[in-house]
Amino acid sequence: MMLLFDLGNSRIKIARWHDGRIVQRLSIPHSGQLPVELLSVLDGMPAPETVLGCHVASEELAAALDEALTSRWALRTRWMRSTAEQGGLRNAYPQPELLGVDRWMAMLGALELGLQPCCIVDCGTAVTVDVVDAAGRHQGGLIFAGLALSRQALSQRAHRLSDAGEGELPLLATETLTAIRSGTFHGLAAAISGLFRGIQDSRGDPLQLVLTGGDAQVLAPALTGCSPRLEPDLVFHGLLRAAREPEG
Repeated sequence: MMLLFDLGNSRIKIARWHDGRIVQRLSIPHSGQLPVELLSVLDGMPAPETVLGCHVASEELAAALDEALTSRWALRTRWMRSTAEQGGLRNAYPQPELLGVDRWMAMLGALELGLQPCCIVDCGTAVTVDVVDAAGRHQGGLIFAGLALSRQALSQRAHRLSDAGEGELPLLATETLTAIRSGTFHGLAAAISGLFRGIQDSRGDPLQLVLTGGDAQVLAPALTGCSPRLEPDLVFHGLLRAAREPEG
């Protein structure tokens, strides 16, 4: 059994690879510290043979996780990194180590599932867009603020605006908090749809739009002019491919 970790900016995603499939998926919020809930989850698990992970969170958080694993099972995480080439995927960045490793793992996951040529949109704290062609060549990507981050920016930086919270998402709102909630949601959906259509129109081959990340499921129905494929385990599939393939 393998234990898989994806340490994001605001959440720790966990899964187990057992009997040839991904099981027991969990997503636990963190504030830069190792959550007590995660420690309880580890205490209730059987000992894994291997631990694989990627992280864009702090080194301190990754070290705290390794300490917890060492104290329980005398194991440490094999942390993956972005490289020039790996598993049939070629990095577009001249300095490959500067590409976020979560993006690299998501692209490797797309290759593992045979989804290329594709446009991968990871809808998390930040929204990342990456294109991979049919030959496994990364074409580059984009980064912009995700749903929660956009709302936080408005509530923290605009004097008279507050936290919009949860609720309805009409196209036209008649009070301010609903307007913030709807505006950030529909604006993000329109941005993803428009970017995908623009990228698609600029290329000669059709692309599969692949959505992953915490907000993917809620955003997918609001996208227009495209038919996204939801792949919540994309990074985990990438971790598994990276573990089998040499780095280049």
